Amino acid sequence: MAALTAIRTCERFKTFYTALAARSGSKKLAIIAVARKLLVVLNAIMRDKTAFA
Repeated sequence: MAALTAIRTCERFKTFYTALAARSGSKKLAIIAVARKLLVVLNAIMRDKTAFA
């Protein structure tokens, strides 16, 4: 659910999603890729103690 919200609101994740969905042809696969990317970004934020920009 967080990935769907990120796709709708954040331009960074939206462009990643549209490019991957067009390339792979599977929207479900693209949503899972965005979820993983979101998790990686959140882990980096926690590790570095920085704000999301």
